[in-house]
Amino acid sequence: TKSYLLIYIVRKKDTGKIYAMKTLSKNKIKKDNKVVNILNERAILEKVSHPFIIQMKYAFQNVSHI
Repeated sequence: TKSYLLIYIVRKKDTGKIYAMKTLSKNKIKKDNKVVNILNERAILEKVSHPFIIQMKYAFQNVSHI
C-alpha cells in the first residue's frame, strides 16, 4: 500500500537554512483513523524541548497534505 508519510530535505528561501519536512496525506490519515494520533503528535512537538527529540519549527497544510 502507498505510504502516507514522506520526508524531504528543504531549504528555507529567506535564510538558506536546511530543514527536514515531513508530509502526511490527509486522505490516508483519515482512512486509517490516525487523525487523533497526528493531532497529538503535533501538540507534543510544539511543546517539547529535549536534546533527543527534533524540534518542530513550522507547520502548515494544503488541500491534500499536512
